[in-house]
Amino acid sequence: MRHLIFACFLILFVQFSYAASSGIEGYIESGELIFYAPSIEELIATTRSLMKRFYSRNYEQMILQVSADSKSSYGIDVLDLNTLEKIGLNTKAPLSFVHISNNTGYLLLPVRNKKGIEKFIKNNLENKVPYRFFDNYVAFSEDKKLLNNIGKNLLGNNKGFALSRKKLNFDWDKFFVWIESSYLSGISSSIGVTSNIKLPYGFSAFAINFKPQNISIKLYSAIISSNQLLYMQSLKNVSASEKFDILDYVEGNPALVGNVYLNMPMLYKYFSYIDSINILGIKGLFNELKQKYKVNVENDLINNSDGRLKIVIDRYDSVQNQYRIYGSIGVKDPNTAGMFVESLKNAFFQVDGKLYSFDLFTKPFYHYKGSNYSIYYGVIENDLLFSTDKDLLTNLVVSVFENRGGRLEKMPDFFKNAIREKSKGYFLTIDLQSLFNNVKTGIQIDREFLIGVQNVYIYGFPDTEENAYGWNNFVDINFYP
Repeated sequence: MRHLIFACFLILFVQFSYAASSGIEGYIESGELIFYAPSIEELIATTRSLMKRFYSRNYEQMILQVSADSKSSYGIDVLDLNTLEKIGLNTKAPLSFVHISNNTGYLLLPVRNKKGIEKFIKNNLENKVPYRFFDNYVAFSEDKKLLNNIGKNLLGNNKGFALSRKKLNFDWDKFFVWIESSYLSGISSSIGVTSNIKLPYGFSAFAINFKPQNISIKLYSAIISSNQLLYMQSLKNVSASEKFDILDYVEGNPALVGNVYLNMPMLYKYFSYIDSINILGIKGLFNELKQKYKVNVENDLINNSDGRLKIVIDRYDSVQNQYRIYGSIGVKDPNTAGMFVESLKNAFFQVDGKLYSFDLFTKPFYHYKGSNYSIYYGVIENDLLFSTDKDLLTNLVVSVFENRGGRLEKMPDFFKNAIREKSKGYFLTIDLQSLFNNVKTGIQIDREFLIGVQNVYIYGFPDTEENAYGWNNFVDINFYP
């Protein structure tokens, strides 16, 4: 009996160890983009599950289309496990795709029968795609030289990967994605942003866990530089004492609710450091406002921030063809915030549009009406409030003065706990159905797409450990039961 128990334990241990690594890490090069799946079987099951969740009634049609396309291109149905086993693949072992650089890369597949794979390549690929066997794996690449160099610069020897693996608790047992900043630079160049962009060396590593009711993603992003260490330490240096929290007065079921609590001046410097050539145009906009309209956003708003930013997307207004948005920015000095509001008022007088003033509980507020949008704003206590809709703003202020709060109790635990504990970071809840319902934009979204997704939680915070180079981020995509 004891021998039987020991044998069962040994079998389970060997199977687990094989699934966790299977030696594949010895053939994964350090590249700009890497995708890893723990097995072909899991990849196909996950693909089918996600397509069913995302496409609902169109699921069967989508599956048939993928199968037909793969048969046309490769002569086999890539979603059929039996077919893949028959051609010689090991569907219970890991696989990986590695993009090195300059459009070079390779696909690494586990092999059960080498002769079967060679026969498939001869009959269906006409030996046009270079390949090479590595023990129980076969690598396909259009670059023959690359195939000969596999194993010389492994991802496992990359210091950034070692750091990410520790942060994510990754042991080749989950889906994994690796992206380096050079890959993002290449994308920026390809879409015409600039050909000279050189982001600081950094990376993002994703460990993805697919479950029946949700997808859980842990993401670690970092930049390896001495400046990064300074930024990560300083971003958490913030302290605020708020009189009220507008998120405790949120009405209805908003499409998005966001809470940010970070050192805003340092956060602005951090993004300026990353976006040194001003791809997003934020720095250029602030400079124009300062020089042309005497509105000093950096000094009177960002440097006056106490770290709190609240944002709510109520819903999409199909009549006005825009989102109904409101929020608040916490300020250290209400007088400085008042000067910012005054300078903004003077600026609006100089541009096309109309500016109106009104009072809410004896507090002065303003309404700027542009050609395509409206914005309402004013200061109460140590909060600069803003909204695209007057009724939203009025109801919010009335609720605050009449103390009709308690809405935070309806928020997910991670969100309300972050507010109660004044956690440093960013925290978002998103209702995808409300966010995209009735949206009229140039992007056409299939009504069935994402219909199985109930909500999405996104949150993250600067690394708190010694030699902190990055951010710990989390994404939870939750499905309807």
